[in-house]
Amino acid sequence: MTTALPTTHPDERTEPPADRRVEIHEDIRRIPAAEWDGLVPPGDGLARHRFVALCQESGVEEARYTHVVVRRGGRPVAVAPLFRMEVSLDLLSGSGLRRVARWGRTVRPGFLRVPVLFCGTPVSLGQSHLRAADGVDRREIAGEVAAVMEEIAEREGIDLLCIKELADSEANEWRGFEEHGFRRFPSLPYAVLDLRWESLAEYAADLRSGYRRQLRATLALRDEGFDVRRVADPAAFMGETYRLYGNVIERAEHRLETLGERFFGLVAERYAGELDLLAVERAGRPVATALVLRDGDAYRFLLAGLDYERGGARAYPLLLVEVLWEAILRGAETLHLGQTSEALKTRLGARLEPRHLLVRHRGGMGRRVIDAAGPWLFPEPPASSRQVFRR
Repeated sequence: MTTALPTTHPDERTEPPADRRVEIHEDIRRIPAAEWDGLVPPGDGLARHRFVALCQESGVEEARYTHVVVRRGGRPVAVAPLFRMEVSLDLLSGSGLRRVARWGRTVRPGFLRVPVLFCGTPVSLGQSHLRAADGVDRREIAGEVAAVMEEIAEREGIDLLCIKELADSEANEWRGFEEHGFRRFPSLPYAVLDLRWESLAEYAADLRSGYRRQLRATLALRDEGFDVRRVADPAAFMGETYRLYGNVIERAEHRLETLGERFFGLVAERYAGELDLLAVERAGRPVATALVLRDGDAYRFLLAGLDYERGGARAYPLLLVEVLWEAILRGAETLHLGQTSEALKTRLGARLEPRHLLVRHRGGMGRRVIDAAGPWLFPEPPASSRQVFRR
C-alpha cells in the first residue's frame, strides 16, 4: 500500500504548500532505488535501498514495515524506514532491568515484552537509517516523520516509539524529534579504527609495547593449531556461518533480534563480489567466522560466529586481527567493528563513537516512568579510551 499525506508543522495553522508531500509505502520495492539512494552518501551502504530491502525480504523477527519518503516539489528530500515488532525491553537496557525481568518472567512469561515502533531496521549494526538531502530543514522533516509514527502507533495500539542508533552529529541534526516528545538516551558505543598502515607489520610497529605483546600473543595461537583463511566462496559457507552465529546470539547480553537463515542466504546472493568471509579453523573445522562487507573506502564487520566448545572464544581475538589485516590489504580507510566487545576492539586501537536512541512513550504515565528511570533503563556506557599507538 502507498499513501500520500499532506504535511504540517505543529506551529502552522494554514493549509500546507502544494509542493510538500509525505508518502508511506509498506513495501520498499515500490520506491525507486535511485530516488532512495540519491539521499545516501558514498560509503554508507547499510542505509541504501538494497540493504533495507534485504532486511524486509528476509523476514527478520516478522517485523512489519512502513517506509517514509518526504518530497518537496516532487523531489525526494528525506527517507526513513519504520518497522514494528515485539521486543524484550530488558535486552536493550542495563543489567538492573535484566535482573528484574528474570524475576518477573517467573510469574508472567511475557513480562517486559512489548510492541515497539522503530525508525531503522531490525538488523542491529550500529547505525541509523534516517537520511535527508543537504540544506533541507531537518526540524521540519522530524515533525513529518514523527507524525507518521504517531499515526501508525495510534492505529495499532503501540505505546513505545524509538529511533535507533544515532551518532552524535545525527542526534544533534535530528534534535527536532525532541520537540515531539522523544527523549535522548545512550546506546552501546560503536568501534571504528582509522587505517593508515600498509601492512600488519607496520601496524604492529606503531603499537605501544604492551599492546604489541598482546598482538604477538594473539598471533601465537597459530602455533596451537588455529589457522586463518579467507573463504573463497562465501555463499557455500553460509549454512555453517549461520550455525556459528546462533551460538553467539544464545550468549549475547544485548540483542534486539535474531537473524534467520534466509538473511544469510540473501546477503550472500545480493552482495556477491562485495562480501568477505574470514574463518579461523582448527583441525580443518571452523571455530570462528566473520562476515565483512566491502563498502567503498570502508570495511564493515557485520557479524561473527563462534564454536565455543572447540575454542571459539579463544580464537575471536585472532579473528579480529585477521579482519584488521584484510582491511589493510584491501586498502580500506576505515574499519567499522560495530558494537559490543569494546575492550577487545579498543585494544586493537579502535575509537569508540557514542550512539543514541530517541525514545518516546505515548502515555502520560509511561513518559513519567521514562523521565524518572531513563538513566537506569539506559545507563551511560563506561568511557574506554586507550593510548594504543606510539603516535
